[in-house]
Amino acid sequence: MLGVRARENESFEGTKRRFKRLVEKSGRLADWRKNEFYVPPSQIKKRANAQAEKRHRKRILRDVKIEQERRMRVRGRGTSGTASDAYAALKAKMSREQDDQASGAQTHKFTLEGNHDD
Repeated sequence: MLGVRARENESFEGTKRRFKRLVEKSGRLADWRKNEFYVPPSQIKKRANAQAEKRHRKRILRDVKIEQERRMRVRGRGTSGTASDAYAALKAKMSREQDDQASGAQTHKFTLEGNHDD
């Protein structure tokens, strides 16, 4: 059980602040909120897949942006590539991947050097 003893000449507000910090660090409140309601396994999987897809898109967007900046430096233009250019490239890449999956075509590995078959 978590508990805090009031120090000598410590106000109630100070003791309360220390207790709240202790509860937050222990993670009990976050755990309680997480388990407050029943979540079916299918919903847990759906959330996990959504998070994984979000991480994947974020990684691809970062890679595309890095590649664009590298190309700009090679051309001597600095790093003036915009985020909308990177997003458009990401969208096109994701669209190609979905088309490949829908058609049952072989998947390709995209790297900074170019496309390579698995």
